[in-house]
Amino acid sequence: MTTDANVERLYQQIELVRGVGDRGRGQLCVMSFVAFLAGEGHTDNPLTASALIRRFAMTINDEMPDVMRQRLKAFAPRILGTRDAHDLARTRLLIEAARTELLPRIRADFAEAARSGARVARAMSGQRRADRLPELCEQVASMASHGCNLWNAQTCEDVASAVARLISRCGHMAMTPAQRDWYWLKGIDLLDRLTDVGADEARPAVPAERVAAMEAFLRQRQPIMQRRARTVAAFARVRSLIPVLTR
Repeated sequence: MTTDANVERLYQQIELVRGVGDRGRGQLCVMSFVAFLAGEGHTDNPLTASALIRRFAMTINDEMPDVMRQRLKAFAPRILGTRDAHDLARTRLLIEAARTELLPRIRADFAEAARSGARVARAMSGQRRADRLPELCEQVASMASHGCNLWNAQTCEDVASAVARLISRCGHMAMTPAQRDWYWLKGIDLLDRLTDVGADEARPAVPAERVAAMEAFLRQRQPIMQRRARTVAAFARVRSLIPVLTR
């Protein structure tokens, strides 16, 4: 069995969650999964990963619905070795996608939503100004209007964060399931394209023994986690009976 097949099998035992997760429970975010595959400690800031990809992927990971988030697993091996000299090219890719794909779609979707009114107003009422859709659109549009000549590493990360936050905001505010899926799938599509930049250069493979060790660890932990889940469920049942017993 190849390393790739081993990683595919491991996907079934790993759950992607918000935040850095808990490696011992098999619960990771996409970036802590990258750190594991790279042989690094439990962290969401692996040394092997592009800082731009990290900023983009972390925001999408944390904001996505649980089921959709699991689709990010396949990108973890592809992010290995992306701390390279290509983040400026990735920034240009994001800016062009925002200008030609994302912002036109947002103008079409949310112009109609604005006409229907109340739901968008409610969705925006509790947000910080910096997280509101008009401000995010303005920020990304402003970035798209500037050239890349003077951009540095921090600016590239800021672009990744802004585009990911814009996608996430639209995913949460979309009026229909089809619209929501479009934005989350656009986030996945852009992560796919970001990891493709520089992919023609050699990147580290995932050692089969590391994957096998994680699988063995999770198999050992499975009975413990099942017993813990049964205990938690039993306590929940007891708590639910307390009001009845004390009447």
